This record gives sequence, C-alpha cells and structure tokens, in this order.
Amino acid sequence: MLKKLLTSERHPSKVEAVFNSATDAQQARQQLTDFTFLRPDEIMIIEKNDRHWSKKVEPEVRGIQNTLLKTHFIFGAGGLFLGWIFGWGLTVGGIPLAASNPILATSMTAFFGLMIGLMFAGLATLRPDHDPIVASTRAALESGKTVLIVHAESHRGLENAERELKKISSEVHSTF
Repeated sequence: MLKKLLTSERHPSKVEAVFNSATDAQQARQQLTDFTFLRPDEIMIIEKNDRHWSKKVEPEVRGIQNTLLKTHFIFGAGGLFLGWIFGWGLTVGGIPLAASNPILATSMTAFFGLMIGLMFAGLATLRPDHDPIVASTRAALESGKTVLIVHAESHRGLENAERELKKISSEVHSTF
C-alpha cells in the first residue's frame, strides 16, 4: 500500500536470473509464460552484446522521475509539518528558549523537519535494492552470460517468477 502511494513506476520490483546461453534464457522465458501467467512483455532477455541493457534493467525512467518528485513532496511536507508541531510543542510546553522566541523556535524545528524528511525521500528514491541487480547484470554480461529480467505488474507474479527461476537457475536476484 505504502509502496503504491510513493512510487509512480508500474513495475517497481524485479527478479533477475543469469543463464549460460540465450537458448537457456529463452526456454526459461517460455516456462515462465506457461506456468506463472506472466505476459511475454513482462520478461526481458539481455544478451552479452546488447548495447541498451540498462534500459531493459530500468525501463521506466519517467516513472522514476515522478517517484523522485512525489517522494520528496510527501516526505518534505510531512517533515515540515512534524517539525512545526514539535516546535509548537516546545513553545506551549514552556521550554524557556522556545517560549522566549516562539516564531524562531517553530521555524527552526520546521526547517530541520523538512531537511530530515527530504533525506528520507532521497533514501526512498535511491532504491538501493536495485544495485545488486544492476551489478550482477553487468558482471554476467561481461562474462558472456545471458540475463533474464522479470518486471511483473503484481507482487504475486514476481513471487511466482522467483520461485520458478530458482528451479532452473543457480543465480537469481530480486528487489523488495
């Protein structure tokens, strides 16, 4: 639920499997479409000479940009509000420094709340869970292997794909 609120990507999670040949990857793709109800357009195969492999790993550049804006607005506004509430609480609570200058105290706590909120937004936007997939894809392609990536629309589809891929590949990675 929270993931849907914060992200603008249609496929924010992914599963990756590494295969020794393109034929093995094609067979895995067929197996996934047969047994997991995934559509062929949700499954991408990246071969060693693919110059645009990064677009297949992260195909939703516009969605990522919208996620960046959405998370920064939501977390920034939330931090600003919580900081303001905290400053108001200090002032009403009779803390001498805050009570002597309530506007400054409330403004400062609101500012710090905004900064903390924006830092959390940056963390949510960075998607550190995608780094292992990008790194393993790069390493697999450099060693001449083929990579299959699943961008399923549902979490259930991703779980099914991961379960099936673990049966046929020894190297499977997934995001949150």
